[in-house]
Amino acid sequence: EELRQAREQLEAAQTRARLGSWSMDLRTGQITFSKQTYALLQRDPERGPLSFEEFIGFVHPEDRPRVTLVY
Repeated sequence: EELRQAREQLEAAQTRARLGSWSMDLRTGQITFSKQTYALLQRDPERGPLSFEEFIGFVHPEDRPRVTLVY
């Protein structure tokens, strides 16, 4: 119950602040986005997960080397 409430609060805060979050499973390369991230990227989450190549297109060019280093 506490975890559910915390997730709801985080989602509400991200929506109000127009911030999103994402995480990557380094073993599988699967990227998970918050609802707000999909909204900011103007992408329908029903289309399924973004590929890494699609995701990296949203990263500022100066930050891409640092992000791809992890991948």
